[in-house]
Amino acid sequence: MNTRSVTRFVGAYTLVLGAAFSALPAQMTRFVGMGDRPRLGLYFGLRDLALAAALLGTQRFRTLLLIRGLADVSDAAIILAGLRSGHHSVRVLPLLAAAVGSSILSLVSAARSAPE
Repeated sequence: MNTRSVTRFVGAYTLVLGAAFSALPAQMTRFVGMGDRPRLGLYFGLRDLALAAALLGTQRFRTLLLIRGLADVSDAAIILAGLRSGHHSVRVLPLLAAAVGSSILSLVSAARSAPE
């Protein structure tokens, strides 16, 4: 899979997640095991909508994949902190796995892409 295809794939799932978290922030945070945290859900949603727009509308693949990967690293840190403090339930573990997987995909793809 080439960098352009990876970027479009990452942009598409980022758009779906951003739309869901923006439209239903409290419901989404409860669904994924983060409790009733609408501001956190809205943060994830709006950030992901902005990233999706950038990923789907640019030729600067390397930079944006790097930004997406770092955002996923921060998501993993937020999830881990919530688990440790007891604010998140173990139902959040699939989201943690997705954040780690997405960060690996984005960061490896950024590293393998041509400099801009």
